Amino acid sequence: MPAIVVRRAATLALLAVLATPLSPLHAQGDAPFRVGPVAVRAGEAASGFLDVPAGSDGATRVPVSVLRGRETGPVLALVAGTHGSEVAPIIALQRLRARLDPAALRGTLILVHVANMPSFLGRTVYYSPVDRKNLNRVYPGRADGTVSERIAHAITTEVIDRSDYLVDMHAGDGNESLRPYTYWSRLGLDARVDSLSREMALAWGHDHVVVNDDRPRDRARSLYTQNTAQVRGKPSITTETGYLGLPEPEMVRANEEGAIRLMRHLGMLPALGALRAEERVAAPLYLARTVVLTSPATGVWHASVERGTTVPQGAPIGRVTDFFGATVATVRAPFAGEVLYVIGTPAMSEGEPVAMLGQAADSVPALQPPPPVEAVSLLGDTLRRPALAPATQRRMEAQLDSARAMLAASPNSADAKIWVARRLGYLGRYRDAIDVLTRAAAEHPDDPRIYRHRGHRYLTVRDLPRAVADLERAATLMRGRPDEIEPDGQPNVRNQPIGTLQSNVWYHLALARYLQGDDARALQAARSGLAVSGNPDRLVSQTYWTYLILRRMGRDAEARAALAPVTRELDVFENQSYHRLLLLFKGALPADSVLGGLGSPSDLSAAYGVAAWHALEGRAAESAALRQRILSSGQWASFGFLAAEADAARARRRASR
Repeated sequence: MPAIVVRRAATLALLAVLATPLSPLHAQGDAPFRVGPVAVRAGEAASGFLDVPAGSDGATRVPVSVLRGRETGPVLALVAGTHGSEVAPIIALQRLRARLDPAALRGTLILVHVANMPSFLGRTVYYSPVDRKNLNRVYPGRADGTVSERIAHAITTEVIDRSDYLVDMHAGDGNESLRPYTYWSRLGLDARVDSLSREMALAWGHDHVVVNDDRPRDRARSLYTQNTAQVRGKPSITTETGYLGLPEPEMVRANEEGAIRLMRHLGMLPALGALRAEERVAAPLYLARTVVLTSPATGVWHASVERGTTVPQGAPIGRVTDFFGATVATVRAPFAGEVLYVIGTPAMSEGEPVAMLGQAADSVPALQPPPPVEAVSLLGDTLRRPALAPATQRRMEAQLDSARAMLAASPNSADAKIWVARRLGYLGRYRDAIDVLTRAAAEHPDDPRIYRHRGHRYLTVRDLPRAVADLERAATLMRGRPDEIEPDGQPNVRNQPIGTLQSNVWYHLALARYLQGDDARALQAARSGLAVSGNPDRLVSQTYWTYLILRRMGRDAEARAALAPVTRELDVFENQSYHRLLLLFKGALPADSVLGGLGSPSDLSAAYGVAAWHALEGRAAESAALRQRILSSGQWASFGFLAAEADAARARRRASR
C-alpha cells in the first residue's frame, strides 16, 4: 500500500482539541524518543529489539518499531503477539510499519510486533513453552521473574509507561474459532479514562463490545496488558480480530484498518481527517455478561456451534468423547447468548476452555463514579483513593469490621480507636482515619501513639506541617517512657513485628523533615531513630534516610561512615529494599539488581533510592528519568512516590524564581 502523505487539513485545529491525551508523554524537539535501544527524532522511524535478559531461564527479545511524527501529538502503543499463535495482528503490524510514513504522523506510534517470542517461535497457544505461564496474566511483571514475567516487566517499563494510549491486539489463538469483538474495562478509577477507552472501542470498529467490571484495580497485580495501562491512567482497549491462528487476509486487513481508524480518531493522521460520526460504531452490542465454558473431561472435542451464532439457554455447545468415540460429556449454554469463540480443534483436556458465551446488556453501560479525593499532591494534582483488588478489599473490610466490633465492646479504649484508624488507612480511607484519630486525641490527649499514627496519615495526605507537629508531639510525650513494640497490621513473612513506637516516630519525623527540605532537623530525627533501632530491619531503614540527608547536606564522609554497620550478612527480612539500596551506596551491588517493577511501595522506595543515588553521583538525566517513572506509577501513597514528588515540587519552585 502507498505511504500516507501529510496534507494540511482544515480540521487540524479541531483534531488537536479532540485528541488531547490525558498526560502527553510525547515531546517533539531535538531529544530522541526512546523505547529501549530504539531511538527516533521527529519525522523518523526505526525498528529494533527490546532485550529481555536471562534469569532462571533464557533470554529473549521483543521486536518493536517506533514511528515519530513531525508534529506533537499522542503516543499510541499497539501490542501484538501476546499469545504467539494469534497471528493476524502480527501481520497487520508488519503492514502498518511499511504503510505509514512517519512524516505523515502527528505524535508517535509504538508497534510491539511480537510481545511473546517464546510462544510465537514455539507455536504454542495460551502459554509460554518456557515457563508455562500466560503472558496476559503476569503483568506488570518482574525484572527478576521467569521469562514471561520479565517480558511483561520490559513492556510495562519501556512501552506502557511511555504511552498515552494502548491497544492490546489479540485474535483467536491456534485453537479458537472467534468472531471479532473488543474488550472495554469500566474500572471506575478515573471516569475520563473509562470514557476515552470506550471511545477508542467505538473508533476501532467492532460491533460487539465486552464490558469488564471485574479487572484488578491494583497496580502491583494488574495481570493484563490493557489493564496495566488503564490502572496507570492510560485509556486502553483489547481487541480480538482473527481466528484459529490464521493470517486470514480479511482479518489482517480488519486489524490494520482498526488501527488506522483509531489513529484518525486520535488526530494522528491529519491527511485523512478526523473519523466521521458515521464511521464510528453507532450502536454496538454491549455484552455485560460473559462466561468461558470449560471442558468437564479429557478427550476429543466436537463443537456443535459456530462462532457468532446465537444459542438459547441449555443448547448444546459441544461434546467430549473418549478416544474411541463414546460421548463422555456434553457442554450446554448456561444462558441465552452469542458464541464469541468456540474451540475449533479436537484435542481437549479437562478444565480447558471450550467456548465463550456473551449476553447483551439491557442498556448502554454507564460509567462508574471515580473514587473520592483523598489529597492534593505537592504538585497540585488531585489524588484519589487507591483502588484495591476485590479480594483484598473484602479482606480488609472484614478486618475493619472486626476493629469496629472491638471498639464497640471497649468504647473508651485508645487501642481500639487506633486499630479502627489503621484499618481505615489500609483501605485508603486516609481522611476517615485522621478523623478517628482526631477524636481519639481529644479523649486521650497524652497518648503518643495517637499522634504517631495521625502524623503518618498527615504525611500520606501531604499535610506536612501537621505531620511534623503531631510527630514532634509524640516525641515529647514518649520521653521517659519505656519503648513498646507496635503490632503489625499487615504482618511480614515471619509474622514478627519489627517496629516500635519510638523508632516509628523518629522514622516518620525524619522523613517529614526531609520532605520539607529541613535537613538539619531531619538528621536529628534520623539519628534519634538510629539510637533506638534495635534490629537489622530498623537499622537499615533509619540508616537509609540518614545517608541521604547527609549526602544532601554535602557531608559525604559522615554519610560513608553511617554505612559501616551495613553488611550483606544482616538478617533483614522486611526492609530488604532499604538493605539493597545501602549495599548499592557502598558499591557492593549494581543498580540493576536493586530496581524491580514499580508496583509496590517497596519497589517505589528502591526506585527513589536509585534515583537519589544517580543525582548525588552527578547523573542528572538518569535520575530525572527514574523520578518521572515513579511519578507516572500512580502509587501516590508510598513514601518513595512522596519523596520524588517533593523533589519535583522543590525543582519547580527553584525554576520559577
